[in-house]
Amino acid sequence: IRNSHGKLLDFSKAVVIATTNAAREALSGRRIGFGDAPKTSNASLSKILTEFFDAELLGRFSLIVGYQPIGEDVYRDILVTDYAAELARIGESNPRAAAALPDEMPDADLDALVRGTYVASQGARPAARAVRSWIEDALLAPAAPSPDPGAVPGDGASEA
Repeated sequence: IRNSHGKLLDFSKAVVIATTNAAREALSGRRIGFGDAPKTSNASLSKILTEFFDAELLGRFSLIVGYQPIGEDVYRDILVTDYAAELARIGESNPRAAAALPDEMPDADLDALVRGTYVASQGARPAARAVRSWIEDALLAPAAPSPDPGAVPGDGASEA
């Protein structure tokens, strides 16, 4: 492969990580990672994936690993970690805004975020957005109680 300047790029020491949900249903309960399900061999994963991808492409991967979907408890831990990272990032760029936020997200708010944003098929994808939305709501309404992640602004349901 050449870059835009015509220089040849050396991928001989590159690590390429590719992800897919292609065989998710076919592998249900037979994956490794994020839990205690029995391991599925590399050969059986490759066989299942040939229904979705050419064998020539799959043959180029040195390792294929399937993972179980995360559960609500792991998703909650991810929310906690994302909040801590966002709080640190805000603290570096805007210490005054960070001071207006709690050191940890309240348990009731974490529970509400899990109930309102966890979707098993999406894994951790909604977590960062949910945390950013919670932070934005908390900063925009500092005198109000913790924001309700399930409330729709202007619907009157969360207003007194």
